[in-house]
Amino acid sequence: MTEKNIQEILIRLSALEEAIFSKSGGKKQEIAITIDSYKGPTGGVTFLFQQGFFKAKRGLKEVRENLAENGYHYSRQAVHHALGSLSKSGGILIAIRDAKNILYAERK
Repeated sequence: MTEKNIQEILIRLSALEEAIFSKSGGKKQEIAITIDSYKGPTGGVTFLFQQGFFKAKRGLKEVRENLAENGYHYSRQAVHHALGSLSKSGGILIAIRDAKNILYAERK
């Protein structure tokens, strides 16, 4: 191995250590989030989540109304499926089953 190769490896190692062991998690790229980056019913629900909509418990009707206000027009079944997918284990939402309804809120 040449001295140049060793220096390149040391530089890369330092960058990896910084990314893994620093409190900030290394350099993060800023990504501009637009409505266009959220596609389909799951994207619409994720968009609402990013806006803080699920800080309170919400029913399917409320979710559909808010999606429509933001330009997402989907059937009850499509939104229900998206909410179900996002409230599975490890998802961003939690499903709270009431006597009649299912309410969705942010997973903590």
